[in-house]
Amino acid sequence: LDDQDGKVRSAAVWSLQTAYRLLGDEELSDKLADKLLKRLGPLVLDAEQNVRAAASFATLALGSDHAQHFAELATQSDNPELRKDGLLLLASIPDDRGLDLIKPFLNDEDEDVRTRAADLIEEMTQEIEAFS
Repeated sequence: LDDQDGKVRSAAVWSLQTAYRLLGDEELSDKLADKLLKRLGPLVLDAEQNVRAAASFATLALGSDHAQHFAELATQSDNPELRKDGLLLLASIPDDRGLDLIKPFLNDEDEDVRTRAADLIEEMTQEIEAFS
């Protein structure tokens, strides 16, 4: 996870996520989840997109509450790429919570962030309507 090579960091995250999912013991997996979260935090904000993606998906595997925490970190960044990635995590949050958290980004200073927010809101609204 600390390697200089982004490909190695990304592969390490994917491996940890797979190991976490394969653990059948809930108590053991909860302990591992806590340790993973401490290590994933900085990787959600990594300079390399493939590492951010791996860390984001691993965070999702740990549950939507954790995803919301890291998404909020990413969306507070000055970097528009991190904000866009954070929006993808917010979109994974069930119910209307994710939708409500994405709406403010329709007014983001970056056009690509605004576009991603609009696209995600449209997709999420269609999914909600399909299940209603």
